[in-house]
This record gives sequence, structure tokens and C-alpha cells, in this order.
Amino acid sequence: MLFKDKKDVILSEIRACEILKKYARDEPDARTIEMEITDLHMILDLLP
Repeated sequence: MLFKDKKDVILSEIRACEILKKYARDEPDARTIEMEITDLHMILDLLP
């Protein structure tokens, strides 16, 4: 399947951020990644 809808893309971004967060070396990086995850969840909630 070549096409993914917006929800699939955002869910993939969330999973990627969660994996990336495991490898964050310092607290500011981890906080930035966590804020991105939060923003992506908010966007996901707004999608129909």
C-alpha cells in the first residue's frame, strides 16, 4: 500500500519520536521531543 492517510503518518511520527526519545542524551532534547509528541497527539485529536 503506497498511500497512507494523515492519521497513519502522524501515528508513525509519534512512534518515531518515542523511539528517538529513548536515545536523547540530555534533558532539553528529551523535553523537546516530548513537546513534539504532545503536539502530534493534539493534531491527531483534531483530525476527523
